[in-house]
Amino acid sequence: MIYLQEDSPRCGRYWAESGVNFMRAKITNSKDAGRHQNMMYVYSMHHYMPRYHIACELTKEEIERNKSDYNISRSGWELAGSYVIPGTHFYSVTAYQNPDVIRVKIDNNPFAKGFRNRHDEFDFSDSPGHGS
Repeated sequence: MIYLQEDSPRCGRYWAESGVNFMRAKITNSKDAGRHQNMMYVYSMHHYMPRYHIACELTKEEIERNKSDYNISRSGWELAGSYVIPGTHFYSVTAYQNPDVIRVKIDNNPFAKGFRNRHDEFDFSDSPGHGS
């Protein structure tokens, strides 16, 4: 899955000054994800390790001069580096058994407004995996 930063392409100076923002990136297990620009499809119960790629835009002269070079992309970009973002690997899941995780997800999901007023009503003590 690839999420293209909406401000891309930009020079390195821009990214160094403003940083990279993934707030618009959405991860889903819905097969309709490909229809939406910011949606990335994941398979449930799979391990994912986010990374970012830095590419250099090639000049027309560089593309022409290195046309036969295997490393030169036909798109006019060359991969400069690929980096894992420490501490961001995750397993995708479809349901949470831990009531504390459920509360955190409801409190931090901007689309869960309807649950915010109700989540105190839920009795998580009988839910599977709720230990004492």
